[in-house]
Amino acid sequence: MSWFAVASWTAWALCSLAAGLLRGRLYGTFLAVVLGLYTLIGVAVLPHVHAPLPLLWFLHGCAYLQWLSLIAPSMRPAWFRWGVSLPGLYTSAGVLLAFPWAISIALGLPSWGVELPFVLAAVGLVQSLSARVEVNRILVGGGPAIEGIQRVAPLDSSSLAPSTGSAVGASGGARRELKLVQLTDTHLGPFMPVERLAGVCRRAVEADPDLVLLTGDFLTMESQSDARYLTAALAPLRALEGRVFAC
Repeated sequence: MSWFAVASWTAWALCSLAAGLLRGRLYGTFLAVVLGLYTLIGVAVLPHVHAPLPLLWFLHGCAYLQWLSLIAPSMRPAWFRWGVSLPGLYTSAGVLLAFPWAISIALGLPSWGVELPFVLAAVGLVQSLSARVEVNRILVGGGPAIEGIQRVAPLDSSSLAPSTGSAVGASGGARRELKLVQLTDTHLGPFMPVERLAGVCRRAVEADPDLVLLTGDFLTMESQSDARYLTAALAPLRALEGRVFAC
């Protein structure tokens, strides 16, 4: 067994033991299974990745430190997020995506393309660090039938005037369009710190919507330990009192 494998399985054992002793049997068991799977695949594939050895050791170590930090879950400062959490989560994702290559290597087959899952993980990392904004116009009445949708006040589609932002309702009276903002899957944590989500909420307020719809998931293991994190992140929405709804 290589020194890399010995160090990896030693780190797995220490992290699992610490998790069980300090946080409880449930998390200890969870960590042992998830980190064990990561270690099993990582030991097989990481030595075949064409990257500087110090970089591999650093990323591999960050994965263990990130899982170890969840023994006492909390929102971490920026230096920890960028220096440990994000590299660790990136490495964990890349290694787990490399499971087919681990099987191939175990069977003695070539390890061609073993870097591909880490490229995909990098793409996912970039996407997770950028908030995607989509703008959609939805015609509630007068459009094609949608299964499961009950039309209460259908609109006359021939009378819509998108350029002026108004529509004619079933009663014939002019009514302006509703502007809805939906914030979904915020996952307050390493990818979405409090400051970033607060900035997203401020932009929502600046759009002056009629309604803001908050659809989970709101929290991660890091943020669920203290309700003040989410309270601070959503604080800008107080400016839209009566217009914010969550589920």
